[in-house]
Amino acid sequence: MSQFSVVTQSQVNVRVTSSANSFGTEKRFPKDLTIADFKNKLELLTGSTAGNMKLEAYDRDNKLVCKLDDNNALLGSYPIDDGMIIHVVDPTIKVGEFEDLSKVEKFEISEEEYAKKSDSVRAFKERNKLGRFQEVDPEEKK
Repeated sequence: MSQFSVVTQSQVNVRVTSSANSFGTEKRFPKDLTIADFKNKLELLTGSTAGNMKLEAYDRDNKLVCKLDDNNALLGSYPIDDGMIIHVVDPTIKVGEFEDLSKVEKFEISEEEYAKKSDSVRAFKERNKLGRFQEVDPEEKK
């Protein structure tokens, strides 16, 4: 009796998208990751927590291929190929929640206060006569 073996790439290159943002990220993952470990890696890319994630795999034509719903299964046990899209759905996060910059508290300082600081970039440039503070020969100006 002859033996058969299936040999595939050990890594897969996919595009990761999320319901939490409008952009995606292309990334390479090993196929021997469990779906639970895969979700942990996706936390850094999407902002979702692994426990809230529902994963869907789409082909290049944006057709749903399968849902990655068994946390103990290996990524390679699903029909995932290079160029596919892994979409992370997280019902606890609003669309665009991480893109709204109006919610970010900003540090602001007046021009006068900034000019008084001795440890600023402006003070460094003034001391070392760099950039707009550089002394220029009158002949070079001409």
